[in-house]
Amino acid sequence: TIPVGTNPEAIALWETTAFVSNFGFGTGDSTLTVIDTATDQVVDTLQTGCDGPRFLEIDADEELWIFCNGKTVFNEDFTQIIEQTNGAVVVLDAATRSEVARIDLTTQAGTGTAGQDAWHAPALSRMFFVTDNGIGVFDTDTNSLVEEITVPGDDQVSGVAYDEAAGKLYLTRIPSCTVAVYVSEH
Repeated sequence: TIPVGTNPEAIALWETTAFVSNFGFGTGDSTLTVIDTATDQVVDTLQTGCDGPRFLEIDADEELWIFCNGKTVFNEDFTQIIEQTNGAVVVLDAATRSEVARIDLTTQAGTGTAGQDAWHAPALSRMFFVTDNGIGVFDTDTNSLVEEITVPGDDQVSGVAYDEAAGKLYLTRIPSCTVAVYVSEH
């Protein structure tokens, strides 16, 4: 057992290092736990500078992409929002753990439900991330947001995947709690 931060969500492996995102689930955790996999010891805790780091991906340039949802804090009876922050994407050099890019989003991001909110398409040098506006498409060569895809319909997106060979984007969709989930192809 290796202790990490509050509500760990994702793990990304690079050489003999495991990065664990500590989402916090409303507690405001914004850290990554860094583990040396050779010794199974925590060697560092990094501040991401964004709320709700949930998904991690390593790109072909050996950079760690941290996808953060943002956070919403309610009062005791959940009738008022006390604080709200938008999502962000932070890119770190995996070896030095230094920040190489930060992309602040204009909305909260991710789905808030169990699902695959981020997808790496290495042959295209692209990352896909579910946002409140649709799907953010990021270029891993320039570490920048290059496109925002608006998703048609009102059904919530709960996961994303991209088939590079077919050029198709797949989204899992949740119409409501009483209707079956489905996959849409774009």
